[in-house]
Amino acid sequence: MTSIENVLSIRKNAPANARVALDEFEATPNAASWPDCRFESLEVVPGKLPVQCIREVFQELLFHAQVYQADTPVTISGKLEEVDVISIGAGHWALTLSIKSNISEGYTVSARYNFDAAWRHDLACRVAAAAFAPAVEKLFEQVVNHPGFSGLFTGSRTG
Repeated sequence: MTSIENVLSIRKNAPANARVALDEFEATPNAASWPDCRFESLEVVPGKLPVQCIREVFQELLFHAQVYQADTPVTISGKLEEVDVISIGAGHWALTLSIKSNISEGYTVSARYNFDAAWRHDLACRVAAAAFAPAVEKLFEQVVNHPGFSGLFTGSRTG
């Protein structure tokens, strides 16, 4: 699923005329930094932690779906629970995000994005870094299509 499809899913699944702001996103100790790639530090976006990247992508999706409004009383926050990458053989990213709002208990989603890892160290880590963006898209596919997504805006318990 592409970012455009995620935007369209937000428009479809959010309540009519709903507006939401983003609060802080935090990370568990397991997801606080970039994972290692073949025993070396992997920094996918220089100067940014994974949780910062995840929050920025979500804000952009909400903005493009025309439901983001900075001064609305309903706020969504998140906790990045898992950020892991395997860059040997059949590579993959594993991401887990708990999401809630100030009026909803929220829910937790996980996504695994597979990619073909290279054998050479330098190339494998570049391939892994490039696969982070589609892994995040897949994560947000789970977020915006979850039965509880509309409840983040309304406080209703769905899903």
